[in-house]
Amino acid sequence: MSLYCFGKLILASGYAVGSIQIPHVILGQIDPDDVPNLDEQLSGQGEYFSVRDDDGAVAATALWNEAAERPNLLSTRFGTAIHSLMFSPMLQSGAIAFVDGGIETVLRGTSDQCWQWFSERIILPWDNIDNPLLIWGAHD
Repeated sequence: MSLYCFGKLILASGYAVGSIQIPHVILGQIDPDDVPNLDEQLSGQGEYFSVRDDDGAVAATALWNEAAERPNLLSTRFGTAIHSLMFSPMLQSGAIAFVDGGIETVLRGTSDQCWQWFSERIILPWDNIDNPLLIWGAHD
């Protein structure tokens, strides 16, 4: 299998979807089967997204592996993308899943907490994590 990374973003007031431009983050492209689970965990109108290795890929496995091998997460493409999402002033809240099947763990917290949870998992092989959905934002 592969690592799939997808989620939902709720924009802060005054921002448009087109203003979110983060490398490897592809807005509007998500498996329709994942929408109900995201909506259940993060209510409200939002924009769905996926994070992929490149434009032709459907997974983020290579991005995960690259980030797992580097001591400075922010020096990696994946780390930069995830950090940009979690700490973007354009977002009211967000949710991001890292799974190789279904979501098994749901963690809600601040952007800082979600970054910490991501940082703890990225050092592990992607197929040995708890398939988390990290949710940050409006509930902080």
